Amino acid sequence: MKKFFTATIFGLILVLGACGGEGKENYDQAIRSGLNAVAAGQYNKAEASFGQALASKKEDKQATVLLAHTHLLKQAQESLNEGNFDDAIHSANVVINQGANKAAVRKAEAIKTAAVDAKNKKAAARAASRPASSGSEQSASASSTSGSLKSDQAASPSSTSESDRSTGESAGSSGSSSQTAESSPQQSAQKQAEASVARAAG
Repeated sequence: MKKFFTATIFGLILVLGACGGEGKENYDQAIRSGLNAVAAGQYNKAEASFGQALASKKEDKQATVLLAHTHLLKQAQESLNEGNFDDAIHSANVVINQGANKAAVRKAEAIKTAAVDAKNKKAAARAASRPASSGSEQSASASSTSGSLKSDQAASPSSTSESDRSTGESAGSSGSSSQTAESSPQQSAQKQAEASVARAAG
């Protein structure tokens, strides 16, 4: 009877030990698979692997942190692809500052570098476009001013001619009036002379 109980207990110990060893093996394999996926940028696969590690070893700190960092890396990459560079930099900085795993940190640094470069290029493109616009406006203004001056110059001779004609007409009118004024006294004197002659003859 004692031998039977001893054999039973020993068998249970072997079974529990085998289960424990299998659980650890599954955990280690899931962690390795997750880290390889992170290095390859396969964040969905990495999240699944770290989730399996947590299923094998509940509330494990390493698997929990790796899962959280993988989620941040995924967000950072999505933000970078969408052009939200500040969000990408922020998410990457969280992973870099905590530095839980080298593979995750390297990936975060790569995303951050790409986001910073893209942000700087966008800012440089904006700065370069402003002087070009200003130059176009100045050129358009200069063309408009030049056209206005040409129009004024073209209109000026005509105005001068009209002024000259007006002056000439005025001068002609004055001369005619002057002649009329001059001829009136002459006619009056002539009439007076004729009257005098008529009286003398009578």
